[in-house]
Parts: sequence; structure tokens; C-alpha cells
Amino acid sequence: MATYRTNESCINSIAVNEEYVVIGGQDMMLHVWDLFCTKQQLTVHNTSAVSHVEISNDGIRIVCGSVCGSIGYIDKPEGNYINLMRAHTDDIIAMDYHVPRRNILTVSKD
Repeated sequence: MATYRTNESCINSIAVNEEYVVIGGQDMMLHVWDLFCTKQQLTVHNTSAVSHVEISNDGIRIVCGSVCGSIGYIDKPEGNYINLMRAHTDDIIAMDYHVPRRNILTVSKD
């Protein structure tokens, strides 16, 4: 058992796949760590506090919802954050990425 410090603020969402861990929180950052949270692979600044993160089935994209209602994703091989749209007027509380249809499904407090 071990305890690791991964963020400087509250963690709002965690997503895990076979290769890495993604953490999003109040600090407006998306942190991508190895599976043991000992080495940070990538840090990307978001437009506002991160409310939810999901990893695509192929592990290439990390979808992010923010408290301001915007949706974006990280292209992990490139390390780029792409803001897709502002879809809601309140916190995004859940989302999923449908790979075959290339759709992002969201649920918000609005």
C-alpha cells in the first residue's frame, strides 16, 4: 500500500485503462500518469476546472468535460488539447466516448 500526491487541488474525476491513469480536478489540469502514479506522462491545461474524464477504448483520446460546460479531448500521441465545443451551461457530470460512431455522450446539471 502507498499514498501518492498527484494534484495540488481536489480531484473531480479519474479514468484508468491498461496503460495509464488520467486525473482531472479543480486545478484546471489534466494529469496523465503511469499505472502506479509514480511518473507523470503528460500535463495539459484545460479551459476551467475538470468535472469528468473518459479514455477512448483505443487509448488514443482522453475526453474531458469541464465545469463551464465545455468539451474537449487530448490526442495522447501528440499531447495536444483540442477544445471541441461549449455544449452545456452547467457542470458536465458524466460522459462517454462511442468509438465506432465517433460520438461523445454527455450528461450535465443543466
